[in-house]
Amino acid sequence: MKSVYEPLTWLVGGEAGYGITTMGQMFARACSRGGLNVFGYVEYPSLIRGGHNTAMVRVAKEKVYAHSDKIDVMLALNKETIDLHKDEMADGGVIIYDGESVAVDADGVTLFSVPLAKITKDLGAERVMRNTVALGACFSVIGLGFEPVEDVLQTTFERKGADVVEYNIKVAKAGFDYAEENFKSTFAKSITAVAGAPKRMVISGNEAIALGALKAGVKFMAAYPMTPVTSIMQIIAKYGVKHNIVMKHSEDEIAAINMAIGAAHMGVRAMTATSGGGFSLMSEALGMAGITETPLVVVEGMRPGPSTGLPTWTDQADLRFVMHASQGEFPRVIFLPGDMNEAFEMTLKAFNLAEKYQMICFVLTDKYLGESVQSVEPFNVAYKVDRGALMTMEAALAMKSGEYKRFEFTESGVSRRALPGFPNTIYAVSTDEHQEYGDLDEGGENRIKMVDKRAKKLVTLQKESLSDFEMFELHGPADSELTLISWGSTKGPILEALEVANEGGLKVNFLQIKTALPFASEGVVKILNAAKKTLLIETNSEAQMGGVIREKTGILIENRFLRYDGRPFHPAEILDKIKSL
Repeated sequence: MKSVYEPLTWLVGGEAGYGITTMGQMFARACSRGGLNVFGYVEYPSLIRGGHNTAMVRVAKEKVYAHSDKIDVMLALNKETIDLHKDEMADGGVIIYDGESVAVDADGVTLFSVPLAKITKDLGAERVMRNTVALGACFSVIGLGFEPVEDVLQTTFERKGADVVEYNIKVAKAGFDYAEENFKSTFAKSITAVAGAPKRMVISGNEAIALGALKAGVKFMAAYPMTPVTSIMQIIAKYGVKHNIVMKHSEDEIAAINMAIGAAHMGVRAMTATSGGGFSLMSEALGMAGITETPLVVVEGMRPGPSTGLPTWTDQADLRFVMHASQGEFPRVIFLPGDMNEAFEMTLKAFNLAEKYQMICFVLTDKYLGESVQSVEPFNVAYKVDRGALMTMEAALAMKSGEYKRFEFTESGVSRRALPGFPNTIYAVSTDEHQEYGDLDEGGENRIKMVDKRAKKLVTLQKESLSDFEMFELHGPADSELTLISWGSTKGPILEALEVANEGGLKVNFLQIKTALPFASEGVVKILNAAKKTLLIETNSEAQMGGVIREKTGILIENRFLRYDGRPFHPAEILDKIKSL
């Protein structure tokens, strides 16, 4: 069977505060400039400074879906990195370190000492630039050459001027030259640049969501920083002036969602983003958006709870919470992106559906997807804004005063939406139950009609705007011995394990659930009834999607592979589980 470790896996480790994540991103982008595919994953503790940080990048000519549990090249910027990760080294691997400051005790690997501190000092550079020296050395060891490093340093530092660019290139070249002269071992996984490869972006899930929001025409975002979605608000803020967007750093999450609801009520596309702890605070205001039928996009980036839990690690345990948050019943859409392309496309879709059906649309992600990076070809940016039943000024002028019903009963459940200030369309907006004009009404008959009206919108949406393919997807051969079922960021590790298993003669496919609400019950039932054997894979302890599937279809998936230690699945462990079944 083909090895699951085909791509080259590189890892840099060191103390927080010394540019570990930045170096990982630069390594990934340089490899991408060489025409290669990459996937990058970062781990760090919940400390402002200190603690052990790592950045892993996997590189291959073919698409790379996930991280790995084996390391081919380790760049150890301190001894702790070697102590913690030496047992993860693949056979024939290389450890690059500074022998003048780090003592190494590791068997079965090639050791290559580079005097990072001395080279940095001799060039008159600051200590942090030893990373740049190390970057150059790494590209010599993996055999990719210096050109991609020079290219990425050029684009990274060009805004600081030609002198800064030239100096960084000089420092990196010193590390590259040292490795060329002193590293004599032939590394088994040396890679070469791919000529004529398509240009690709190296982008994180959070960046994809932010770009999707920008493309969709978001004009207001309010949020409070919270791992793992903080970078979404940073990107919106970065491009806000250029695109006429207000990015409000609110005092807390309660203020954030209320501001976003207010902006949406006034007619602009609005969003907020948070994690589980912040979303807990948003729950009451969520119901206000539900009963007032205000369009809103909410990004929820999962991390392990309860309470603060593991703030910088990953998890899929907020699914049920997001499905049922806030008291009472009201419709919502919950998208479950599994990769960077889906994060972008589902965010675009969320803004249109939120306005068209006047409801809340969620993009449910997690730390693994949000903060990992992957090389992808430029997104398809064809997009048409659909604002649904938003009344025009001309239509408002043509109405008679007192005629407008903001919450009018309709066949679709969707009522015409007039913006505040339009003539002839004055109406009440209340968080109490109300009748068609918006005035309070506690009558039982009206209550039933209003609940049914709001619920009807999700039925209409599923008929009009979401195909089966957008709610689920079957990857792999239709006729398989084993069907894997999962959702969200587990997609990458599963796809790699699936590819290896099928190339090795096994027959396995993967049912990816793409929306939790609405749920494509009929399509999922059809696939699961045809499956010979099934395996549910999730990163939570209660098999939450398995519970949703049983609720919506009546089918119990008995084989379960669950991980809830804050770490994502490795493709290798999924492959081992496939073999065992």
